Amino acid sequence: MRKIEKPDISPTDPRILRGKELAANLEAAFKGGVLNPKTANHYATFKDALKKSHKNKCCYCEASLDRQHGDVEHFRPKQRVTDEHHKTQRVRIGEEEINHPGYFWLAYDLDNLLLSCAICNQPSRDDDSDSICKGAKGKWNRFPLDHPERRACLMNGYTIEDEEPKLMHPLFDNIAEHLVLGEDGRLGSKTKKGEMTICILGLNSANLISWRLKASREGFEILPRLLRNVVDNKVLDVREDKKIIWKIMHEEEEFSMAYWLGLSAALMNIRKESGAWVDGWLDSIVADVEATFGT
Repeated sequence: MRKIEKPDISPTDPRILRGKELAANLEAAFKGGVLNPKTANHYATFKDALKKSHKNKCCYCEASLDRQHGDVEHFRPKQRVTDEHHKTQRVRIGEEEINHPGYFWLAYDLDNLLLSCAICNQPSRDDDSDSICKGAKGKWNRFPLDHPERRACLMNGYTIEDEEPKLMHPLFDNIAEHLVLGEDGRLGSKTKKGEMTICILGLNSANLISWRLKASREGFEILPRLLRNVVDNKVLDVREDKKIIWKIMHEEEEFSMAYWLGLSAALMNIRKESGAWVDGWLDSIVADVEATFGT
């Protein structure tokens, strides 16, 4: 997982204005007694913008969305809401307790919209007997909280600012505070929030570990290979190596967290073997790849 950017869409964009109109209608319906307001799929109109801001990668596992179609994911579920064990969440509105209707008023809010792969978003079986999520993985309708009694729902006196999500939000959370990537390709947790995120999303699946290991190896090999190609005057290979480095720098490669792990390890080795001159050489490479590929 890497920190992502919010899509750059003007507040006056027709999609934003239409989203606000639809959200206002849903709020009015709920306040008028409709306990389960149904959202329209207007959020799908943001898919291309999300794909661009997410660099065509799943916001959670970093897999390329060229592997599969991406789902427009609502960090706070738009309809049914469950905890980490898929237990439906209840809220009290006045004297009545109801199933949480979902965060429908955020269904078109860019702060709540993400793009994820189907594997991270949809429910599936988890055979890890040690899993704190009890045999299931995939985000789906799950949105667990510390202090669930403070879960926001219109007219119950709580707002999303009162909530303490157990899941990491890739738009707002500092990833390095919660997760660490090991040399074995597994994600480790530094916090309970990191642990819950790994568990619910299945971020240590066999496939993801394998792909991260491959990316880490490629990241480790790129600098030594570039040095060899420069010495051997392999112009086309040098250009291709620099292009890969640019993509790693700008997190355009899938599993960029793993690429950086490998690249950092290679840089440390080169420093030990060749001395501090490599920093100046690397600075020149960075400037060159920005000038070549950054336009």
